[in-house]
Amino acid sequence: MQCFDVVDYLNGLCPPEHAESWDNVGLLIGANRSISSVYVALDATDEVIDACAQEGCELLVTHHPLIFSGLKNVTETDYVGRRVLKLAEDGIAYFAMHTNYDTDLMGDLAAEMLALRDCQALLKGQGYADEEELFGMGRIGMLPEEISLRQLAERVSVSFGANGTHIFGDSERMVQYVAILPGSGKDGIEQAIQLDADVLITGDIGHHHGLDALAQGLAVIDAGHYGLEHIFIEDVAERLREQFPDLRVVKDTPREPFFTV
Repeated sequence: MQCFDVVDYLNGLCPPEHAESWDNVGLLIGANRSISSVYVALDATDEVIDACAQEGCELLVTHHPLIFSGLKNVTETDYVGRRVLKLAEDGIAYFAMHTNYDTDLMGDLAAEMLALRDCQALLKGQGYADEEELFGMGRIGMLPEEISLRQLAERVSVSFGANGTHIFGDSERMVQYVAILPGSGKDGIEQAIQLDADVLITGDIGHHHGLDALAQGLAVIDAGHYGLEHIFIEDVAERLREQFPDLRVVKDTPREPFFTV
């Protein structure tokens, strides 16, 4: 099959126009060549690119784009340039689907993993009208039953395979109306408060944002940026397998970008 067969499918799945204006999505490196295998990962790190090459994959698909802004040169002296050169030299095409995936698929997937019901979008996505409640970043909905904040944090850790969580709030507080925003979610705090959520589940919450949310009645569970978003890998890999049965799909091994001691 041709690279553009997969590119067209992914662009149809999450149209580039649904990405935020500051984002950079789509086919970022490559041409329409014949491919037989694809590697799916969250980030185009040196380790991921090496693994992609070792697996003999001709296409790399990631969530976070390697190239965010314009490049004035591509050299080995810069980590982005080094990775671009590696991909090009190995004949690997590179595709990213970031905030368009967040808007169209990530929210529903995360909500399903927690069995949230009666959901609506937490933040409106690019290119969607106000009345389109199910499209946008994150979701807010009801748990099947009221549980403690501690129990919810434990459920998040198990469901997402997150490497621990940080909780802002009383661990024994009972919660049921839940907002979830995978990735960096401080921008969702205000909307979660306005929608009367009991708790926001997200990542990259700093000390002051957590305390400020708590002071306004919103508990926060920080499961990490990678801890929530790595579900992209399994989801996209399975979609590609279903759409292209003859395509070999390799999933990156889940790995947190840090460790704790």
